[in-house]
Amino acid sequence: MTESADRKLWESDRPDLMLTWLRATGKITDRKLRLFACACARSCWQSLTDKSSRAAVEVAEKYADGKATNADRYMCSKSAYWASEGESYLAWLTLTEPLNVVELAVHHVVRDKAPLLRHIVGNPFRPVTVCGLKRKPFHNQYAHVDAYGGFWLEPECPFCAELRTPTVLSLAAALYDGGDCAAALCDALQESGAPAELAEHFRPRGEKCRHCGGNGSLTGWNLLVSTTAAITRTCPACSGRGFTGGEWADHPRGCWALDTVLGKE
Repeated sequence: MTESADRKLWESDRPDLMLTWLRATGKITDRKLRLFACACARSCWQSLTDKSSRAAVEVAEKYADGKATNADRYMCSKSAYWASEGESYLAWLTLTEPLNVVELAVHHVVRDKAPLLRHIVGNPFRPVTVCGLKRKPFHNQYAHVDAYGGFWLEPECPFCAELRTPTVLSLAAALYDGGDCAAALCDALQESGAPAELAEHFRPRGEKCRHCGGNGSLTGWNLLVSTTAAITRTCPACSGRGFTGGEWADHPRGCWALDTVLGKE
């Protein structure tokens, strides 16, 4: 497939095809796969009336993060198996080892979860990272402009240490465990100099984007071409919408932005 076709697939509403592509290209880890399954199960939490099914999802989340043993997973899986019908079957699937992605992709609960999958994986065509120093859509004294108007960081940039302040890490850990502190984390990330796309991900829904002032675009200069020719590009923080917050009020375990801050994969 061409990159254009890959992008079109990624923006589609077919999580089954998206999962196949992610696995084939190695753009999703086993941990994120399992946490995506858990997030799908939590989206129908009220339908999981059996205690063993809810326990299965909770153990699967711990297992994905290395906080539950294989013996824990096996024993909980045996208990949840007898209630594995409908939504409860999805809960049992979260504990399969290796994760049964084929059954997961065709489950009726997962069919409309393409946005949730994008929330967990992020944008594979323009990753925003803290470590590894991949492309970061922001500018500071350590950055320079590439030929396409994107900002890059020098390898010796101390950004990583500056971003992961004790406040940022404590708020991110609390949000990961279900706390209600997304707005506070957004402010803390901005104070630490985080990329706008990362910080604004946690801003409450519907607020005007502070990165572009609500314009939806940024104007700069491509120094490799001309010192006077201005270039305009879509604001990476709000994807050109002029406001932030998107469609998510909650951030599930595995959320790409939380994982980026906490250094998880």
